[in-house]
Amino acid sequence: MDFEYNDFTVNADGKKSSYRSFAACVCNEYRFGGGIPMCPGADPADNKLDFIAVGEMPKIKIIGSFFKLKKGKVFSFKETVHFNATDIKITSKVPLTVNVDGELYENIPFDVKIVSNTLKIYRP
Repeated sequence: MDFEYNDFTVNADGKKSSYRSFAACVCNEYRFGGGIPMCPGADPADNKLDFIAVGEMPKIKIIGSFFKLKKGKVFSFKETVHFNATDIKITSKVPLTVNVDGELYENIPFDVKIVSNTLKIYRP
């Protein structure tokens, strides 16, 4: 079983970092993708995005990691990077597949930010 690692750069709140990962996500909710608890501790009301990337690990450890991930134990891996930011842009030299709310997109810019207090609702 082969897993493809991708190299990418993350610019989060003006700070640039590079990663090599087979799984990375930006979310503002605890669960996604059919209930997978990828971002334990994420709070949609905190005005922050959660970034998580799981770096390279021995192949033998990858299969077991999926079981831990399904139990919300993504932070138990020493290969996991996690931080919060309000503005996150991910770039790569090769096209990446991006999953946005269940829809897959190829080679689109990934630039997300928290925008607060902009939704206005009027009632008659």
